[in-house]
Amino acid sequence: MTQIPLPNADVIIACLALQFIPPAQRLAVLHAMHHVLPSNGLVIVVEKTIPYHETNQAIFESIYHQVKEENGYSKVEIATKKKALDGVLIPLTGQQNEALFETAGFKSERFLTWMVFSGWLLHKHKGLCLDHSP
Repeated sequence: MTQIPLPNADVIIACLALQFIPPAQRLAVLHAMHHVLPSNGLVIVVEKTIPYHETNQAIFESIYHQVKEENGYSKVEIATKKKALDGVLIPLTGQQNEALFETAGFKSERFLTWMVFSGWLLHKHKGLCLDHSP
């Protein structure tokens, strides 16, 4: 997403994608999305997020691992995946994501919150982009 030019589109879906882009490059990706969308274009974003209260992280992680076990994943598989994603998947808080969306020229509306996952509908508004980086 950081290297390939995006095609023109009316709607872009970024499902669990931005979290794998280094935080310093996410604004550039959002700017690229803003650039290819027509006026009033949409982006659907779903991301893993950091809980509002850090003390809830362990609770949410425990529940999420329990859900995975109930769906057939072994404790070893869960631990292996967690280790593989450490330092690769870098979540932000909901507020940090929303600030990036606004800076890139989008109005956002959160439509999903489930433990540490959030989804937003981003609306492009012409002339709203605060930073005109490519």
